[in-house]
Amino acid sequence: MMREVMSNKIKLLNSELIEMASLVEKQIYD
Repeated sequence: MMREVMSNKIKLLNSELIEMASLVEKQIYD
C-alpha cells in the first residue's frame, strides 16, 4: 500500500514539474 501511495505522489510531482517547465518555456518564447 505504501508503495502505491509513493508512486502516486511521484506521478503528481512529475506532472507538476512538467507544467511548470511548460509555463517557463512559454514565458521565455513569448
